[in-house]
Amino acid sequence: MSTRLKGLTPFLVVVVSLLLMAALMGCNERVAKPELKGEGPLALKLPSGVLSPEYHQPVEYWKQHHMDLIKRGDYNKQECTLCHDVHTSCNNCHEYVGVVTVEGYE
Repeated sequence: MSTRLKGLTPFLVVVVSLLLMAALMGCNERVAKPELKGEGPLALKLPSGVLSPEYHQPVEYWKQHHMDLIKRGDYNKQECTLCHDVHTSCNNCHEYVGVVTVEGYE
């Protein structure tokens, strides 16, 4: 290795280390998780005066198993979108967890 490159090596190590630390510090921010009655752009909100239906209780079960119920034939996606706005009830969660987004039905 040439003398010139040997002299640059410690400098490059320092520069790369500083850039890596800066990038990691920027990654420390957390994205708000979509939650029913939560805050922020990913919050799942029900219209004022509307409660989640009894058959959607407990909500945690539905969050984890709604696709199982659709695949089993208990419900279909079109029935779900009669009440759920795909942009605010479905896709904010689907995008958060990295699964396929739901297309709306007209």
